[in-house]
Amino acid sequence: MNKFDKPIKIYLFKNKNMVSLSFFVTSYLANQYNLKITEFEKIISCQDDYMEFESKLSNTYWLIEKKSRGPRPKKKPCKPFMRVSISTVGTTAHYRFYIDDWSKMISEYLYQKNNVMHWDNDV
Repeated sequence: MNKFDKPIKIYLFKNKNMVSLSFFVTSYLANQYNLKITEFEKIISCQDDYMEFESKLSNTYWLIEKKSRGPRPKKKPCKPFMRVSISTVGTTAHYRFYIDDWSKMISEYLYQKNNVMHWDNDV
């Protein structure tokens, strides 16, 4: 059995117009989210401190924030991270990813976008 070893795994399915994201929870559990390519590109274009949108593909609400301070009331400076909160049907999952991991995810997406992957030929 292969354990999950990356904070974020990404697969671009060009033929399905879909991006599949898996967010690491434990070495044996990851949560997967599917987005339209245009929705995912909204996420990675977020270079500001705050972005939110609702996914039409999965009926989910996404809130993404770039943060460099800890929780209130002290709000101490910390290593910059991305806060990703995803809500659907009464449930919300909150994730924190260091900026380095977030950047690696974007780089992997761009690589897949500009290269033919073995799953691109799957029917």
